[in-house]
Amino acid sequence: MKVEYKGELISPRLMQEIIATRPSKRRNRKARQVSPEEKLRYQEAHLQKVYGIGISDYNRMFEAQDGCCAICGKHQSELKQRLFIDHNHYTGEIRELLCCRCNHIVGGLESDVVETGLAMAYIKLYNE
Repeated sequence: MKVEYKGELISPRLMQEIIATRPSKRRNRKARQVSPEEKLRYQEAHLQKVYGIGISDYNRMFEAQDGCCAICGKHQSELKQRLFIDHNHYTGEIRELLCCRCNHIVGGLESDVVETGLAMAYIKLYNE
């Protein structure tokens, strides 16, 4: 069986080789230089679209929390990623800024309170 590539019929094996030797899209993105203004515009648009806030709102929250995660208290300078905006996935209400780890924990807890209770009971069982 042959596959079409750029108007020609080629073997599947050759197609796999072509795909394997293509430059990675990820590599191409890293190579592209983004101006600080462009990055700021993207961040502003993302915050507005997803959370309904602007960068100035994020910065106010950051300053109010002294740049620390609201749960574990780690400062932004100790983290590899920026602080995330924690929000209620059902109501959309914004809570506070969390580090990546705490954000994932809260997201898991929020999804199913019953499972969370069972998981806590399991952990307590083996911590005694």
